[in-house]
Amino acid sequence: MVAKERYDVVIIGGGVSGLFLSRLVAEKGYAVAVVEMKPMNKIGEKVCGDAVDRKYFAKLGLREPMGNEVENVVKEVRIYSPSEKAFLTVKGEGFELNRKAFGQRLLKESLESGAIVLDNSYLKKAIIRNNVVTEVTIHDGNRRKDVILESRVFVDASGISGALRTKLPNHWWISEKINASETAVAYREIRVLSKDIENYDALRIYLSQKITPGGYWWFFPKGPRKVNIGLGVQGGRGLNPIRIFYEYIVPRKVLKESKIVSYGSGVVPTRKPLKTLAFSNVLVVGDAAFTANPIHGGGIGPSLTSAWAASKAIVNA
Repeated sequence: MVAKERYDVVIIGGGVSGLFLSRLVAEKGYAVAVVEMKPMNKIGEKVCGDAVDRKYFAKLGLREPMGNEVENVVKEVRIYSPSEKAFLTVKGEGFELNRKAFGQRLLKESLESGAIVLDNSYLKKAIIRNNVVTEVTIHDGNRRKDVILESRVFVDASGISGALRTKLPNHWWISEKINASETAVAYREIRVLSKDIENYDALRIYLSQKITPGGYWWFFPKGPRKVNIGLGVQGGRGLNPIRIFYEYIVPRKVLKESKIVSYGSGVVPTRKPLKTLAFSNVLVVGDAAFTANPIHGGGIGPSLTSAWAASKAIVNA
């Protein structure tokens, strides 16, 4: 017999939005479970530009990143023309995060609030009765068995894959499918450079339909000699971002004799958000709801904001 557990709120996904939401709800006294595929020590790892605007933290009541969570404090963003000779400067403070350290901090706060994090686990199916999700079946990798989670509220915070919402009926608005052309396929590397970066408190975005059709490439300093550098191209075109990166970006003088610290690829939603973040007793937050900014693809701030809004809806329901 499959074991059953009961919670007030079950959240699928332990990324930025899922963990922040779990803390906000659990600290109000609700029983919350977070289902996350990664093991505890890998939570927070994600291929990302790692940048977030400072304004979100005060707005959402979230402590600003500090210590090893911050790799650089940003003062401005420069948006370059295709010639790379002219640029527009947007002033504003923000952070280049150590993405894993920030995620681990959100995990710690979630656990301290009383939330249960079921790591090494994934969603298998959802059961719907009378137009309400009554339970989900997950596979718990730690216990090596399936477990049924019953709950009053379910939240999809699983990212662009939409692990829960894609299992819902088509007439539920939150089950809307995303087209490949509404995504950006990205590749990025973290590199240590051989020379200091001039004005390393400025993030650079380069617009070029030749190099990055339907997207852009970026140079985000993480310090005087460390950079998050990558590119995104429109999905559905059959373009290979890794090939483009090594053909057009790697040969540049600034990367000469640099060393790769990490690398990876991912997919970012670049369409408008879902029509609604809630249907019946299911809410959708973060990239699962396509909340990333469709202009520049920034997702951390909007994900945190959607989690905050979802927490208000849950607590006040």
